[in-house]
Amino acid sequence: MSLSSIELLTQHFAQAFRGGAAYDSITQARQEAAIALNRSVQPGTALAKQVEEALEAGLVLAARQLVQDVEPLVAFDSLVKLYEHQPNLATRSSTSIRN
Repeated sequence: MSLSSIELLTQHFAQAFRGGAAYDSITQARQEAAIALNRSVQPGTALAKQVEEALEAGLVLAARQLVQDVEPLVAFDSLVKLYEHQPNLATRSSTSIRN
């Protein structure tokens, strides 16, 4: 996946999370990514790992925006809700297996 595709997918997930999207499973997120990328995302592949990394980066972008200029308790509640909306990220690369 090209760098521009990764950036676009990261922004896609950030916008989705900011809009209240919830992913019950990584399969659901991969299906959404496959539509956005116009290509299949198979479990256990390098592309699947890149999709998970884009989702995680999108989550961080959404979290940063959620906590700006709000009271600490509101920020905490927003982050907990965001955490509950993310799927389990478990695709492993050869590097993550080694470490």
